[in-house]
Formats: sequence, C-alpha cells, structure tokens
Amino acid sequence: MVGSSTNVGLKVEVCNLDAVFIELQSAIQKSNRLLQLKLKKEFLKRRSVIYLIAIFLNQGITMQDLALLMQVDKGTITKTIKSLCAAGVIKKLQDEKDKRIWHLYSADNLDEFYLEINSQYNQICSSLFNNYSEEKIELLKSYITRITNNINALKSLH
Repeated sequence: MVGSSTNVGLKVEVCNLDAVFIELQSAIQKSNRLLQLKLKKEFLKRRSVIYLIAIFLNQGITMQDLALLMQVDKGTITKTIKSLCAAGVIKKLQDEKDKRIWHLYSADNLDEFYLEINSQYNQICSSLFNNYSEEKIELLKSYITRITNNINALKSLH
C-alpha cells in the first residue's frame, strides 16, 4: 500500500497500481491537451484528435467498427461523430445496401490539417520518449498491450 486517506468517515486505500493508473491517465490527458493547444482548433474536444486520426487512417470505417476500435459505447461515438461532422472535418455516408450502417471519411479539404495533426503528434511522441531506448519503448508497449488485454478480459466477464 502506498497510503490511505480518510474523507467524511470513509477510509480509502491507495495501492501502487492505483498510483500507476492515475499517472498513466494524467499523462494521456496532458498529451491530448497539448496536442489540442498546438493545433489551436476549437472543435477538437476531449479525445477528438484520436478519433480524427483513426478515421483518417481507416477511410470508410463504420461507426460500429470505430466504437470497437476506440473501445467506447455507441452513444459516445454518435456524440463525437455528430460534433466532428458539424465542424466539417469528417463526413458520414450511409451504406447503399444497409441503411442502418454509416461509413466515416475525412473531409476532402483537410489533407493539410491531417498532416499538421500527424506532425504535431509525432513531435509530442518524440518528446515524451526522448530519453527512452527502443527496447524500453517496446517493453512499455508490451506492458500496455497486456494491460489492455486484461481490461478486455474483465469486460467479457460482464
């Protein structure tokens, strides 16, 4: 145990893994915010950049597949896609055979914007891992993959 805290009669114990999770979550939020600030785009809300990159790299992805890729619920995808469509950065086209399915594409006039996202994203990643060897980066990726797999296993139990 790292420590404990008492608040309104409740005793909360914090273990080392909780501290790691909090630090990881904080790092992700800070790096996303930094990317938003560097791009200076008002429509980029929380996590929007990640959705834009996923759509840009997977032109024609369905909303359902994007939800699976991002590991979020249908409501979150619908809300995010609606705001990105309203901002004009993506377009949503209905499937010709199954009208319930929508395919997502980046807007035609945004190639420069996506190049800017990629450039800024690469700069941030380079800075984040500046003093890490390739071996350490691969080790970190393997840990994150294992954590993700463990989370997915927990989700399948429910």
